[in-house]
Amino acid sequence: MTIEGRLSRLEGAYEQINQRLGDHIERFAEISRRLQGLSEEIQNVRGEIQNVRGEIQNVREEVNGLRSEMNANIAGIRRENRWIGGIIIAGIIATVISVIISSLL
Repeated sequence: MTIEGRLSRLEGAYEQINQRLGDHIERFAEISRRLQGLSEEIQNVRGEIQNVRGEIQNVREEVNGLRSEMNANIAGIRRENRWIGGIIIAGIIATVISVIISSLL
């Protein structure tokens, strides 16, 4: 094989290498764009997660407020029940005393 043939063969190989490197560069650029897009999506998801955490905190505060109101209402109901129970017991005692007094007279 002559020197010119060898040179042309080497030039062909270099052209193929150059084309392949160009293809790889394009692929890496595409991968880089995709990774950048994924990074942006991850940042968006992180922002949404922070918003959800804030909403959850608001709901917790509302639940704690409702819990306090319920406890206050329950305490009021217990107080009222004690008064009603006292009135019923006083009524029973008054009835028993009136029956005893009427039987003695």
